[in-house]
Amino acid sequence: MKECIFLAYSVGDSSVSIFFSELAQQLGKEHKVVIFSDKKKPLSFASENVELLYWPSVRPTKWKDFLFLKKQINKHNPKLMLSTFGANNMFLIGGFFKGVPNRIATHRTISSHFQSNRFKLIRKRWVFKLATQLMTNSEATKEDLMTTFGVPAKKIFVTYNAVINPNIQNDRDPNLIVYAGRLSENKGTPVLLKAFAKVIKRSPKLHLKLLGGTPSEVKIYMEMANELGLKDQVAFLGSRPRPEVLTEFSKANYAVVPSLSEGFGFVVIEAFSVQTPVIGSNTGGIKEIIRDDKDGLLVNPGSTDELATAMLSLNADINRVLKMGESAHQRFLNTFELHRVVDQLSTYIAKKLSS
Repeated sequence: MKECIFLAYSVGDSSVSIFFSELAQQLGKEHKVVIFSDKKKPLSFASENVELLYWPSVRPTKWKDFLFLKKQINKHNPKLMLSTFGANNMFLIGGFFKGVPNRIATHRTISSHFQSNRFKLIRKRWVFKLATQLMTNSEATKEDLMTTFGVPAKKIFVTYNAVINPNIQNDRDPNLIVYAGRLSENKGTPVLLKAFAKVIKRSPKLHLKLLGGTPSEVKIYMEMANELGLKDQVAFLGSRPRPEVLTEFSKANYAVVPSLSEGFGFVVIEAFSVQTPVIGSNTGGIKEIIRDDKDGLLVNPGSTDELATAMLSLNADINRVLKMGESAHQRFLNTFELHRVVDQLSTYIAKKLSS
């Protein structure tokens, strides 16, 4: 009889969803896999060994969700449960009380906000004690687990985020710079705009595209850009689907990720996947991905002057940028390509099941 594995994630077309769906397909070759999703969307693949269930609630935090999970555990007798985001608490509590031997939760962001809410901090510390293992997406998030939640290092393993190789190539615009992500102070949006205002004084042909942000965020930072005299050099495109983001990255000379803090930095590996180097903040998971002066450049977070200097240095040397792009793509293939990372995680899970 095949052993059963429970996975909990939001089925959809996000990078995280694509990662876990690929994992489900891989595990489904040897095991029975049951997926719990808070979004009522179908899987992008078909497998007789993979079953998709939907939580009773929009977010699995209610008593009816616990009873639903309990019923499924009784039915399938899983040997391993792996969850992410909003399902972590329910999976860990339900799995612990039903005696599931392997209970793995993911931790994917820097959780400094817990420091200001003692109740949430204590609750999360208690819940994480119910896990047999915790999976983080960078050494930075591993450190956050240890310092913020008191999780011992031996209980944590790192599996980098990954994306599929898109095989996209476009003609490069040497005057195009691209940013993708939310628009906020923590993401470094004001730093980027202020740095770019300095850069165009010396390189007036440059233009910057920002993809992402809610309509209200776009309005705020469009006003800031206008105040900085960037009306004709900056385009706010709002939220865009992932294929369009990758296409814009593939056309850019380089991308910029100026976050003040970051657990990983999905957009960095997405840029790398289309051979685009990145100027990123020397912080969190970003500094684990970008090898300074090889795949891009690292600058101190929040430093407008450093970011402007880095942008000007790449603008001045197209051959350097091309070489960095080749290096970034090879780093992506070696470390962050979806199938490679999923194979590694599948092997890890198989060892857990056999131990």
